[in-house]
Parts: sequence; structure tokens; C-alpha cells
Amino acid sequence: MIDSDPGGGAPDSWELTPEAPRRAAGAPALPAGLGAAYEVEGELGRGAMGVVLRARERSTGRRVALKLVVGPRDAGDAARAARARERFRREGEITASLRHPGIVRVHAAGEADGVHFLAYELVEGCRTLEDVLVEGEADLARRVALVRDVARALGHAHARGVVHRDVKPSNVLVDAAGRVRVADFGLALAQGLERLTATGAAVGTPFYMAPEQVAGRRDAHGPATDVWALGVLLYLVVAGELPFQAETLTELTSRILSGSYDAPPDRGLGPVIARALRVAPEDRHPNGEAFAQDLDAWLAHGRAGGATLAWHRRRRLRPLAAAGLGLAVALGAGGAALALARRADAPPPLLPVVLEAPREGHETFEPALEVRGRAPGGAASVVVRAGGAVVRIGVREGGFSARLPLLPGTTELEVEPVDGATGRPGPIVRRTVRRLEAPPWLRALPPAARPPLPLPDGVRFAEAPERYVNERDGTHLVWVPPGAYLVGTDDMHAGQALAPGRRELAGFFMGVHEVNWGQWRRFCAATGRAPHRARIGPSAARPFAGAAAGDGFEPTDEHPVHGVLWAEAAAYCAWAGLRLPTELEWEAAARGPRGDEFPWGARAPGPDDPPRANVEGGADGFIYSAPVGSFPAGASPFGCLDMAGNVWEWTADDFAATGEPPGARRVMRGGGWDEGYYYARPSYRDGARTDQRSEMLGFRACRSP
Repeated sequence: MIDSDPGGGAPDSWELTPEAPRRAAGAPALPAGLGAAYEVEGELGRGAMGVVLRARERSTGRRVALKLVVGPRDAGDAARAARARERFRREGEITASLRHPGIVRVHAAGEADGVHFLAYELVEGCRTLEDVLVEGEADLARRVALVRDVARALGHAHARGVVHRDVKPSNVLVDAAGRVRVADFGLALAQGLERLTATGAAVGTPFYMAPEQVAGRRDAHGPATDVWALGVLLYLVVAGELPFQAETLTELTSRILSGSYDAPPDRGLGPVIARALRVAPEDRHPNGEAFAQDLDAWLAHGRAGGATLAWHRRRRLRPLAAAGLGLAVALGAGGAALALARRADAPPPLLPVVLEAPREGHETFEPALEVRGRAPGGAASVVVRAGGAVVRIGVREGGFSARLPLLPGTTELEVEPVDGATGRPGPIVRRTVRRLEAPPWLRALPPAARPPLPLPDGVRFAEAPERYVNERDGTHLVWVPPGAYLVGTDDMHAGQALAPGRRELAGFFMGVHEVNWGQWRRFCAATGRAPHRARIGPSAARPFAGAAAGDGFEPTDEHPVHGVLWAEAAAYCAWAGLRLPTELEWEAAARGPRGDEFPWGARAPGPDDPPRANVEGGADGFIYSAPVGSFPAGASPFGCLDMAGNVWEWTADDFAATGEPPGARRVMRGGGWDEGYYYARPSYRDGARTDQRSEMLGFRACRSP
């Protein structure tokens, strides 16, 4: 891997052969903080500034790839180590923002005892794509399909403003089922994040670096930079060797900047490779998804997609035109005059169309797309290519219009005028559009009320309006849009509420209900846990109104789970692909945009109002907890139920208590079934010990987009 430091310029030497990973004789011991959370089972790899371990997450039993960055070996390495830690932090932040089956997931990230760590999804039984190619996967279609899947995963990243910048076979994992995972976003470039390399510094791996990378033109880095690496990878798959090879860095750089390479064997993929390996980024596929669509077409029909074939035909016409011009010069003055006279009689070259619709980046839920614009003078028709379909539209009174079928996902649209006299095509205008799959109720929502699409992996639309389903555990979710939410109050004692004011929050999905016993028991069965005691009974110390001595209560699967330790609640969330909400998120979801005192409005319910919460013991008909969703009249503005009463709910935040270490208590919210409305106000907060079970305490989960 090539890297450089700010202010340090380009590296002094570039290694042009792969470096074998170094193995340690034994796996290192973890710092105490990490050792409490993870048990090391072995070492997977090691580098100059860090190590990757195979580990088991103690709270869930899940195996992870635990990546660590260690401190500098001496003071002279301090600056380099600081940059390594910052790049490591960015790697976790960037990778965690990408949710795609073809990208290795991040389960956790943080720092413990000065050691920065990332807990990655452990891809069992995996090999690198480099191993697969070296071992000689015989089927060309299978090898191409692997490259296609890599391109599609990168297309997901490109659509979210992330460029990998170090695509190579050793950074792609292939699991036992033959599925790819793109890994190592340590050199990734993401919108909104500061650069960690100096302008003009090169990052990447030499054989796969694009011209703009070897030239240090960081301003030109974009999705097309990854497309170049995909082109190199596809060439390797087809030809069995790299397109650009050299003994020295100078020679390699020269070849990359010239874009000169030997044509690969004719397998129908030459046009795809030729387009991906153009020196100018704007001449390549615009992103990984467009590259993947070309390989989809080859896998289905044995040829590249229509857009790339048209591009290739236009490229082949240019040398012929240049040869014709040379012949005219060689004929002498008389022949040149005749040629000029003929050109004077020929129609002028066409101008590009003026494409009025769609605009670049257009997104729609509709299965059809309107293509509309003005054609240049002399054009008799317009050819439109979209998603493998090719349609010719006639020009009438200088304009053209048609509705074309649009497949789900991202489509590269090309619009090309055709000369009416010669039949020759004119310049192409391109647009990238995307069709989003969504139910009718989502289309009816204002854009500000919609979550980002596509939905995160493992989340689908529910049939009920404005509901989403987390597929792993069946939790129903609502979307809480980003915004400034009123939290806190000034009419409680210090520590019982946050300071009043509006706080900016990013959008998130919130559980409609508390996690119930049915969900909890399924989680225990899936992870090999023994469920704790569910039965609740009154005691002499705390009898309940209306409960006879010796009475007990056995909750059903629909009642909220109670008696859950904080670490157990966090383990459930990790298993389900969810997380515990912060207390700010919890309060915002309960109070809504207006910041009302209660989820349902500004006051507690009166005697003539419908029951809105399970509080005050048996006064509402439930001596203990109630099945989730029993009080629909108490819904919050976003549709969350039981955010007042029923059971207290864990949040992710620490609750500072005098004389106790950090993390000993966590914030709980919402009040319980035997307490009054004062405690059920969304602004009220309290702390519970993380190592003690309470029959009054459960949790609900949330999820980031």
C-alpha cells in the first residue's frame, strides 16, 4: 500500500511486489477495557501500526475481526501514529455509514486504554479475491461475476459520496458461499471529511492506481478513480496478468499516465476495459454501478451494455477520421481543394440536445421516466439508451418527448441526436437517474418526512403507513426526521431533567413498541441464552392496589420484557442490527416536533379522556405491565407507543452518580406501571445500576439510517 504524510511529500520508495502478511507466534493480550468486552481467539494479520485479531464478543457470543491501532514505537513516530489513529477513526466512520451486503460491516468502534479498535464483521471461511485468482478459478463467467459484485458494492459507496481509492484483490474478501465483501476503507475519501494527505500526495497501490492518483491530482479523485481500479481488475481476470507492469516506479507511472497497454484476449469485454482505463476520469464509467451494469449485460448476452458499445464505436471512428485527413493532405493542393469543396456542401456537425428532463441525479418512485428536450437543427431523431434498452424518438417541431420504462436502482441515461441527412450520430448527453422502490403511502409523504432511500439492509416497508420493519427481530419502526428538538425542562430538580433548549439531531428510526417477551425469548434461543425469570409478584414491601396476597403475574409474549440488564439490552440490539437510543433521541421521539409535555399533548389526561398510559398501579386496568400498544391514544407525534408508563426504558447514555465509576448507571426514561404521571413525563430522567435487574425496567431499540 502506498501512503504519505502531510508535509512529507510523496514516499521515498514504492514497493512493486505484494508484501506477505506477518504472523505472530501468539495472539497479544488485550487491554483491560477491551478484554472485558472481547475474548481473543487468534491473530488474523499484523502491520507496522496495528493488528487484526479473531475475537469473540462476550455479550453476544458473536465472532468479530478486531482491528487495533497501537501507539508509536518511539517519540519520532508520534506524528505518524496520530495520523494513523485519525485515519483509523475515519475508516470506522466511513465503513459504518455503508450498509451493503458486499461491504464488510462495522459492529463497534472506540478507544480503550489508549488503543483504538474496530470490531468488523468476521467473514467466516473467507479468502481474498487475490487467493481466488491465484488458485485459478477456471470459469471466466464466475470471475467476471465476482468483479461485477465488487463494482456494485462500490457503486453503493459512490452513491453516498465515498470513494475507496485502494481497490485491489487483497482488499476484497470472498466467503465460503462465493459472496464478495469489499474491505479496508482506510484510504477512502468521503464528502464532508477533512483530508489526511497533502495536496499532491499519492495514496493507493501502484498497479491499481488511476492516472490522477499517480499524478497527485487529489481534486480529480472521484468514483471514476475506483472505476479505473475495476478496469485493471477486470483486465487481470480476462488476461491473467496486469495491464500496466514495470520494474521501476518511473516506468510504471509513465505507462499509467499514457494509458497504453496490450489489448486483452477477445472475450467480449474489451470495450468495458477500454472505457474503464481511459486516462481522463470523465471518459470512464461514471461510477461502480454503471460498470456493474456493463458486466450484467456481458453475463446475460456476452457483450457490454449499449452505452459502452456506443462509446466504443465512437472511439473507433476517430482514427479513421484522422487517417482520412492525412490522405487528403497527401493528395496535394488539388485534392485538398476538392475535399474542402465537398466538406462545404456537407451538413455541419450536430450540436448536443438540450435535455429538459430528467435532470442529473433525478430520483423517482415511478416505473416510467419522462425524457424530454430540444433537438439541434438537422436532427431527425434522437436515440435514448437506458438500462440496456435502446429507443429511437422522432423529432417534431424541434422537440422530442417519450416515457421509457425504468428499472429499480441507478440507470445511466444517454441521449444522442441522429443527423437526418447522413444518419450519423451527434454528441451524447448523459444523465444518471435512480428509481426508488417504495409503497404508495411513502410516495404520499412530503419529502421531509421520508427516510433516506434505499432503506438500510435488513429494514423493509411495512404495510401500515409510516411504519418500517426490522427483519431480524420483527421490531416495527417509525422515522424521526433530522431537526432541532425541544428537550429538558426547568421545573424539576437538578439532574432529573436536561437543561431546556433545542438540540440538533440526525434522523433515525425508533421502535414503535418496547421489545416484548416474545422477541426476547427468540433472541435467547438464537444465542444460546437461558431467559431470566419473567414472573412478577407483589411483596409485603410493595403491594399493588387490587392484588390479593400471594397473587402473581406471568407476562405473555406481547408484554414488554423486564428485568433486563443494560449489557443484555445492548447485546439484543447488536444481534438484531439495532442499538439503544440516546436519551436525546428518546425524548425527541416521545415529545415530537412541538416538544409537548407528554407524548400525546400538553397535559395529563382528565377523567373524561381515554386512558393514555399504564401508570398509577391498577387504576388503568393493569396492575402490572400491559401488552405493548395497549394505549393507542397515548401515541407520540411520530407514532411511538408506551413512551409514558408501562416499563422504564434503558438508553445508551451514562447517568453520573456521586461515588460511582462511569458506566455504573445508565439513563432510564418513561416511568413505570406503578408510578405517577410526574415520572412518565418524557423530560424526566433517572439512573439505574447496570448490574441489577428490575421488574420495572425494559427497553426499546432504534436504528440509524
